[in-house]
Amino acid sequence: MSVFTTERLVVRAWSDDDVDAAYPIYSQREMVRYLGNPVPHDSPETTRAWIERVNKRGDDLGAGLGFWAATLADDGTLVGAALCAPFPNDDSRIEIGWHVGPAYQGFGYATEFARGIVEHATAIGLPIVYAVVNTENTPSLNVARKIGMTHLGQTDRYYDRTLEFFELPL
Repeated sequence: MSVFTTERLVVRAWSDDDVDAAYPIYSQREMVRYLGNPVPHDSPETTRAWIERVNKRGDDLGAGLGFWAATLADDGTLVGAALCAPFPNDDSRIEIGWHVGPAYQGFGYATEFARGIVEHATAIGLPIVYAVVNTENTPSLNVARKIGMTHLGQTDRYYDRTLEFFELPL
């Protein structure tokens, strides 16, 4: 069952069947270097435990919030992930985020499902969403701007590092 769809993508809950596709993506240093936890997965078992954790957190959040798998609509290939959930240790702000595996970058998927996340957030009644992006992650900085987010400056409030902080009133 999908959380939302776009023209080319289906965003849905993670399943145990995603381990074999997610591990090669999240085990790459190139993929995780800009994420909240920049440690590559060291085994499929690590990926399986991670999927269980993000699904549990999503179940606890309810109301259309969570961290989901992003797949190609035509064949179900896992290309990354989408996030719409409270920031860690800050339930007052909802973070949106997009991950795209290195092999799938450069095809416009990040912008496409970032726009889908915004549509989803609007549909579930959120008044505003936020994003944080690593200062060196030029593609994600561009995605935040393309979807209409306003840059608020830098923050060190989240993920134990200084990040660029964006907001988007819905």
